[in-house]
Amino acid sequence: MYKNNCGFVLNQRSLLCLLASDFPSENPRTQTRNFPYTNTLAVIWRNHFGISTFIKYNLKRKIMKLGKLSLLLFLGLVLFTSCSNDDDNSTELESLNGIWNVKNISGGIAGIDNRHETGIITWTFDNQTLTVENNSAQRNIYNGFESGTYSYLLLEDENEQFINLNESGDYLKIIFANNEMILDPDDSRWLENGEIIQVSISDSYTFKFER
Repeated sequence: MYKNNCGFVLNQRSLLCLLASDFPSENPRTQTRNFPYTNTLAVIWRNHFGISTFIKYNLKRKIMKLGKLSLLLFLGLVLFTSCSNDDDNSTELESLNGIWNVKNISGGIAGIDNRHETGIITWTFDNQTLTVENNSAQRNIYNGFESGTYSYLLLEDENEQFINLNESGDYLKIIFANNEMILDPDDSRWLENGEIIQVSISDSYTFKFER
């Protein structure tokens, strides 16, 4: 009876050993990773390859980012400048287009200074086509173009606008002030072999207009 009880106890202990827990918290395993998890990737990279290589790598990355940023800024500036120039030209053309009343014509060899009432002489500018309605009864003095249709060309030089009336060759300076416009021959331009030349036409006429 005694021997059987001992055998039973031995078998029970063997069984209990086989059922030992396999959870990591109860049966910890040896850590085999190369670096602790608390270190960042940059620290691991620096410790592995060396501080000088780490600095060169970061410097190269910063230079590449700076280069991309500079390229984007340059492209944005070019686009903005192009749009601004287009807007300026469009605004200048819109300012010229429309009906203008000739208010005064002065200058020339005789040094005239003729004033005209609103509606007597009108010039209508419309995309390189000039339509003149001249109802002046003063035919013995110079009062500009006769009634009819003429052509004109525009020229831009140093952010200023000039106009060539009826292929005359002279580009008169256009000056806008409120609802007034002046065609000034004293600061004109001349095209010679594609080159813009600044000239002053002493025997030409100054035209003053009003909307």
